[in-house]
Amino acid sequence: MQRARLHIVSGPSSGGKSQFIGTLEGSYDELLFPSSLDALAPQPGRRYVLHYNLMRPMERLAKLHGAGSLEQRARALGLEMRMRVQNPFGTDRALRALKRLDTDACATVLVTSRAELERRMRARDARETLVEDGIAYPREKWLELLAEVDLGALYRDWLEFLRSRGIPYALVDAGDPTYRRLVSLGELRVCLMERG
Repeated sequence: MQRARLHIVSGPSSGGKSQFIGTLEGSYDELLFPSSLDALAPQPGRRYVLHYNLMRPMERLAKLHGAGSLEQRARALGLEMRMRVQNPFGTDRALRALKRLDTDACATVLVTSRAELERRMRARDARETLVEDGIAYPREKWLELLAEVDLGALYRDWLEFLRSRGIPYALVDAGDPTYRRLVSLGELRVCLMERG
């Protein structure tokens, strides 16, 4: 029996994940979000797509830092220390769930420049179309987080995480309407600086 397949479509907020997933229509059986991974029991032969925001670990840290109680602030400090010592993606509970899933995983990493991300965030519709609960898009939150994020380090950490888990990946220029595949880390760096 064929194992389940998991295709992780990843990129920062407004990086083009939903649009890219739209091009995969018919090639997967179920769309997943990080919150659904804990409960997932992959069925042999099924094809899953995971919509993963690369800024998710930083969002969690920002939420804890903004919390009022001493206990929550202590948790934020603990998480921040773990993120400094280990790859920040290793602190994401949803990604830790990948270890127990019996799937053949692969990833598409959508690469987008900071200027393009900012433009997309500012132009974003108020309502999410593909997210799990259809909530309003928190534009200001993501713009603030983007201002704090080192995009080069974010992509480097993500690729390191994928390699450490043995997950093959393809780098894709999300600013190109044909989703041109990037064949080197040098092309990734150029793509991050383009369209500024």
